[in-house]
Amino acid sequence: MKRIALFIPFLALAALPAPATCGYSMWTAEGGPYGGRVHEIIAMPDEARHIFIGTERGGIFHSDGSGGGWTAANHGLTFEDVLSLAADPTNADTLLAGTGGGGVYRSANRGESWFPVNGGLGDLTVNRIRFASSGGRLLAATASGGIYYSDDRGSSWLSGNAGLTNLTVHSVACAPSSPGRWYAATGDGVFRSDDDGASWTLRSAGLGGAIVTDVIVDPSNAVIAYAATAGSGVYRTTDGGVGWTARNNGMGPVYVEQLAFAPGSSALLRAATRSGVFGSSDAGASWVAWNSALGDTVTGSLLAMADTLFVGSYWGGVHGSADPAAGWIERNDRLSNRFAWEVTPSSDTPGEAWIASYGGISVTSDTGWSWSDASSGLGAFDCRAVAVDPNNGAKLLAGAFYGGVWRSTDRGVSWSASNSGLGSAATVTSLRFRPGTSSLVVVGTYGGVYRSSDGGVTWNSSWSGMGSRKVWGLASSPGAPSILLAGTYGEGFYKSADSGATWTSLPLPDPYVRAAAIDPTDSTVFYAGGYYQDSGLGGIYKSTDGGLTWVSKNSGLGDLSVWAITIDPFDGNHLIASTAGGIFESTNGAASWSDLSNGLSPADTRDVAFVADRLIAATFGGSAPWREEGTVGVALGGDRLPPAEPTLLARPNPFNPATTLETAVGTGRAIVAVYNPAGRLVRTLFDDWTTAGALEVRWDGRDASGRAAPSGVYFASVRSAAGAANRRLVLIR
Repeated sequence: MKRIALFIPFLALAALPAPATCGYSMWTAEGGPYGGRVHEIIAMPDEARHIFIGTERGGIFHSDGSGGGWTAANHGLTFEDVLSLAADPTNADTLLAGTGGGGVYRSANRGESWFPVNGGLGDLTVNRIRFASSGGRLLAATASGGIYYSDDRGSSWLSGNAGLTNLTVHSVACAPSSPGRWYAATGDGVFRSDDDGASWTLRSAGLGGAIVTDVIVDPSNAVIAYAATAGSGVYRTTDGGVGWTARNNGMGPVYVEQLAFAPGSSALLRAATRSGVFGSSDAGASWVAWNSALGDTVTGSLLAMADTLFVGSYWGGVHGSADPAAGWIERNDRLSNRFAWEVTPSSDTPGEAWIASYGGISVTSDTGWSWSDASSGLGAFDCRAVAVDPNNGAKLLAGAFYGGVWRSTDRGVSWSASNSGLGSAATVTSLRFRPGTSSLVVVGTYGGVYRSSDGGVTWNSSWSGMGSRKVWGLASSPGAPSILLAGTYGEGFYKSADSGATWTSLPLPDPYVRAAAIDPTDSTVFYAGGYYQDSGLGGIYKSTDGGLTWVSKNSGLGDLSVWAITIDPFDGNHLIASTAGGIFESTNGAASWSDLSNGLSPADTRDVAFVADRLIAATFGGSAPWREEGTVGVALGGDRLPPAEPTLLARPNPFNPATTLETAVGTGRAIVAVYNPAGRLVRTLFDDWTTAGALEVRWDGRDASGRAAPSGVYFASVRSAAGAANRRLVLIR
């Protein structure tokens, strides 16, 4: 009787969830692609190897090693554009961060948590924040409010603008050998204060009206200082700013972002410029470029240590070198701060996907666990789009901002420009192969739509019937390969029924459209995403009659700009909206939306793709986080907490020809089975009595009759006394 009693609960298995949702975990930014835009690099005064960086949109990261193995340190930091960092020289636990819009944040526990300290601060864009060399006074250089000072580590601020004629202040520097003396870099040149920042005097003779971006002071001589300029190179004063002379031999009139002394020597200078890194061994009399193996020569920040020079760049993250004249080594491990635009799954390789970002093209072969660069020969770094040949995953097209189209025939190993008829300076926003076809490609640009009939080798203009030439986004669908949708900047929404040869305007009540999508199961159902939320416009629109009429579908979405709309290829009612304020999900054809952004930082998302049993996102400043279907535990401090129900894993997944299911079961009867998306049983893999413990079951991709199951999505289910779990499987033949 015990056996019968135990058997009864399994006579009717609990219904499988809808194919679209199996219970997502949090977003996890573990795999990259690594890199980003670094505004400032500092080291703790009592622990040189404890390095912090401030990034654009990614917040603060720290490393306890040699500039690698970065970890986000953003708890409490609500403004993640961090322009400047400063460590209190008298208190090893205190850090200050200046942000682009959120003012100043302070940490009292070495970056573990942050809180705002903006009392009295009139401008919340803080370009630079600096302590006096002896501690105590703290100065903040702001974008339009001039200079503020604080004597209580930022708890309260006072204006210190007396004498300033330009309130755009880029940087401030204290003279270590002369307490109370400061220099300020402004849009009107250099100002000097001799009363600890309370008042200022212009000291710019010889600068020729140059905009000064940074200033540093000789550690042992308060009258010797160096000024970095926006396009005029480096200048030096030896009389406290009374007069300045150019020191650009070997450098030229470049745009200099930041200057630094090498530790222990006022003659050894380093410069981060928009033309790379330069070094001087003779107090700036001559300079040598140090750009060998530097991934990005648009550099902006420096940290000069006794044995290593670190540099932060505009899109290449952090590089370090013990001998920068000989070359640089990338130091971006776990620095998830890339600005990503689009993620595109492979057409023929399980688990493979491509991402276009500010930094080039990257590829994952393991559903986002890791990414590698695939930009060799790619002569553009701001990539906005990537398309995969539907019949050959080795053939790729990449679109760049002011860089045209690039083509690869070897899975991204090498690239060549492919702009005949298009122009190498074209601003590409989207690329679409005609579904099922390798030859016909359509590209959206700021100059209109172009078509190629030879796989992207040559292009012809194709905007007949389209009033706007500034195209923001394109959409196609395998269910209707001839239909294309195009969203434009300011001129509304367009439809083509002949693969982009001609266009007709659709009566969408919104002229600014970035996002477009076509239901793969019903080619009369269209979606559009408005960019500007104003006067009742914006958000998601839906048409069920091929674009003739439209209805706003914003319930639960809020006042957000929509970048992309992704439809589950196996469930037309399951939609993902990528917005400036995060990721939203609908399981009812956009009738309502729920926030899917838990764990996402920053929230601004440009695209999301279904890749095997994961969603992979392209975020603007947070690289490519993923969210897995099926409860697998929550990452916390490097460990994984056990889920409330048993985990069901599949390795590999996607797979061909077989996968192994791994789970844990309780004592009693256990059943492992595979279902198709409609919930019909494909095959029972395991049905037996067990004792509690681990269980592995192999599925060879065949149904109960031994026939090979077709390519597609399936669902594995485990039921036992330990609980129930499901796993989405992807079989690719």
